[in-house]
Amino acid sequence: MSTEEEWYSVLDVHPEASAEDVKAAYQNLLLALHPDKNLGRESAELHLVLQAWKVLGDPEERRRYDARRQQRQDQANVWKTVSLGEMSAAAEEEGHLHLDCRCGGAYLVQAEEVRRLSRLVIECDTCSLSLVVNNDDRVN
Repeated sequence: MSTEEEWYSVLDVHPEASAEDVKAAYQNLLLALHPDKNLGRESAELHLVLQAWKVLGDPEERRRYDARRQQRQDQANVWKTVSLGEMSAAAEEEGHLHLDCRCGGAYLVQAEEVRRLSRLVIECDTCSLSLVVNNDDRVN
């Protein structure tokens, strides 16, 4: 990730790992990388492990990190942002709006759903890209 380390990779654990699994991975790496086991030399890897534990070992810090991580992932998959007016009525499904994706798939949403919200993220029916629809004329 561009601005923040991927702390789960540093500790070699899955993002959904339990707190106990994260702690066990940290302790194993700490023992393996500790200067006493490495002729008194500290490694850059040890510093990364310590930083990863500082974030993932604290439940509140981990929650904030996970939220930032999810936001970066969501933004990475956004193909483009459009206004509600750029979506057109879906010919095949009454009451739906659509927009073609660059992959050949489509973004399809119920018209009423998007009209109630000021912003909506829609996934393509074929690929992993998302579309952000801004509705400046939202009906409250």
